Amino acid sequence: MNCDGVNEWLSDGAPHGAAGEAAREHIAGCRQCQELWEILAQPLPEPEKARPGPPPLWEAGAGVAGTAAAAIGLAIAIRGGPGWAALGAEERLALSAYALLLLGLLTVSLWRFRRPAGIQPIAPGWLLGGVWVGYPLLAGALFSSRPVEGIEENGWICLSIGLSVALGTGGVLWGLAQRGFRAERVWLGAVIGAVGGLVGVMALQVICPDQHAEHVAVWHGLTGSVSVAAGAVTGWLAWRRAAC
Repeated sequence: MNCDGVNEWLSDGAPHGAAGEAAREHIAGCRQCQELWEILAQPLPEPEKARPGPPPLWEAGAGVAGTAAAAIGLAIAIRGGPGWAALGAEERLALSAYALLLLGLLTVSLWRFRRPAGIQPIAPGWLLGGVWVGYPLLAGALFSSRPVEGIEENGWICLSIGLSVALGTGGVLWGLAQRGFRAERVWLGAVIGAVGGLVGVMALQVICPDQHAEHVAVWHGLTGSVSVAAGAVTGWLAWRRAAC
């Protein structure tokens, strides 16, 4: 038995019998065949687990809707809903249509960012503008101005509550967004910040008793704009960390 005979014996599946005994005797005295035998005796490495793909659209929508409902529901449970009770039917309809439409478009944008080379149906910048600028403009058109004798007392309180809601919402969505392909982290962070900001704004719209245009456009509007900026910065930091 020589090295070629051992190779042929191994190719046949190392059968038992006289050939096997001869092959083992040769391996015992041949360094090269011993190395080959040791390699073949080692267990095969486990195959790498495939990276999970992006979630389907319905799953992304359920995650966004569930997180938003939980955040707003918690705010109502703690603070009540005097702001929503003070609104008229037209104001409620306009705000609901604005929030549902923009939240739906942001959810689609968020889902598209989870897909390799996903095409955005609407440029994310326009959607971010709907949170950053659109809400203050809508509030200015819907609500009446503050009386001359009115004073501002609740601005910082509203901003802190709104940002807390936005932070909690954005944190949950950021965790959900880490599934599957990750790209365009800055835009991804900005879109998540916009979703959190929009949820924070609507929570304030429900719980805040001050429904004057100046207060709503400035202090409630700051919740959206700060959240978008914070989300973009978070995405940029995540990109820098991944690049290092």
